[in-house]
Amino acid sequence: MNMWMRRLLLIISIILLISSINGCKTDETVDDNRTIVDSEEVKEEPREMKRPERGMQGQEKEEQYMTEEERIKEKGPDPNEEGISFDDVNINELEESTQDNFGFHQSSMSYDEMINAGLKVINLENTFFTIWIPERFEEIEDKRALVSVHGSYADAYIGTMGELNLARENNYAIIAVQWYLGMEQYLNSREIYELINISVQYAVENYDIDEHSLAYTGFSRGSANSFEVTFWDKYEETDYFVLTISHSGAIPPEQPTEFVSDLLDGEFGTDAFSDKHFFLYCGLQDEEWGTDMCHYMNYTEDLLEEYGAVIEEYIHDNEGGHMGYSESEEYHSSAIDLFLELSS
Repeated sequence: MNMWMRRLLLIISIILLISSINGCKTDETVDDNRTIVDSEEVKEEPREMKRPERGMQGQEKEEQYMTEEERIKEKGPDPNEEGISFDDVNINELEESTQDNFGFHQSSMSYDEMINAGLKVINLENTFFTIWIPERFEEIEDKRALVSVHGSYADAYIGTMGELNLARENNYAIIAVQWYLGMEQYLNSREIYELINISVQYAVENYDIDEHSLAYTGFSRGSANSFEVTFWDKYEETDYFVLTISHSGAIPPEQPTEFVSDLLDGEFGTDAFSDKHFFLYCGLQDEEWGTDMCHYMNYTEDLLEEYGAVIEEYIHDNEGGHMGYSESEEYHSSAIDLFLELSS
C-alpha cells in the first residue's frame, strides 16, 4: 500500500472517530423549543398565555394572564367557600339606577353608550344586573327578553351592547347579569341561575315580560356555563329559556366539572336536557383555544343530545375565530330568528 493510500485511510479513520464521539452526546438543544434527553423528546412546560385586549361590540378587554389549568376549566371558582345566596332579595325593594355599586361603570368601555341608550342598573348586595327596554314596549304583544351572560373579566354593559342592534330591530328586552365579581372571582353556574332568576322576576314584575319567552346567550366563559344554567332552568321548572345560544365556550371532556360528572354518573337521569333547544358555535381559528374549542363543542353537542337536548343549529366554522359568532351578522341573526320563532 503506497504512502498516499495510507494517509487517505488515516484521514477517513479520524473522520469516523469524530462522528462516533458526537453521536454519543445525549443532551442537546434544538431549534423547535424541545429538549432531547436520552433520545426522548421532552416538551417545555406550557407557558402562561396573555389574553388579548379586545375592542367594542360585546368584545372583552382581557389583559390578565391565565394558566393552562384555568383555560381548560373554563368555569369560574366559587367566590368563597359558602357561596353567594340571593334568598333574601325582595323584588319589590329593588331600585333602578344609572350606576352600579361595584365600580364596573368606571372601567367599562360600553357604559356611557349603554346608559345613553336607556339602560337601567339594578344593584344587589354582592353584584348587579341591567335591563334595557325598547321604546313603546308596553304596546308590544309578545314581550320577549334575551338574557346575556358575558365572558371572562367582562361586564353587563358589554354584554348588553353586543346585542343591542338586533334587540332594537326586533323589539325585545335585554337582561344582562354581572357574574364576574372582580379580583378573579366569579359566580358559579348555580349562582348565575339564581341571579338570572332574580332579574327575570324583576322584569316580569316591572315590565310585564313573558318569563317563558326568553333566550340565554353566553359568550366564551358565559357559554361554558350555559349548559348547567339551562339544566337548572329545567330542573327547577322555571322554563325560562326557549333557546340557549352558546358560542365559543364548551365542556372539555378531559376535565369534566362536578355537574358533568354527576350527569355522566346518572344522577339526573337520561333526560336532563329534554325539550331544551340549543344554538352552538365554534371556530377552528379560535385565538384562545385553537382547534380544541371545536373538539370541546363536538363533545358538548354529543353530550347534550345524549341527554335529550335539541340542537337546532351547530355552526362549525373552519375559518371562524373566538369572536366569530358576534362578528358574523349571518350567524347572529340566524340565532335571533330562531329565538323569535321558538318564542312565538
